[in-house]
Amino acid sequence: MPKRRKTFNPFYSLLVVLGVAFVITACSYGLVLLRSTRPMDAMRAGNAQNPLLQLMQRHGQTILFVELGVLLFATVGCITTDDYWERRSAARQADDESDVADKPSPEPITKE
Repeated sequence: MPKRRKTFNPFYSLLVVLGVAFVITACSYGLVLLRSTRPMDAMRAGNAQNPLLQLMQRHGQTILFVELGVLLFATVGCITTDDYWERRSAARQADDESDVADKPSPEPITKE
C-alpha cells in the first residue's frame, strides 16, 4: 500500500509570506514608537532617518491594519479550503489505488 501524501494548501505559503511581512512591519513600527518616546536619542543621532522608519512614521498604522486584514483573509481562506484540499487528496489516492487494482497481475512463471 503506497503512503498517502500530505495535502498542500496554497494558502499556507501565502500565510508564511504575509506573516513575515507583518512581523517586519510591526517591529519597525514599534521601533518608530520607541524612538518617539526618546527624543533626545533621536536628536543626538541627527535628523537623517532611515527611509523605512520615515515611512512607518507617516503611514505605519495604516500599513499594519491593511496587512492585518489581508492576513485575516488568508487565514480564513486557509481554514475554509482545507477540507477541499483534503477531499481532493483522498480522491486522488483512491484513483491511484483503483488503478493498481485494475492492472492484471503478472502470471507466475512455471517450469514445464
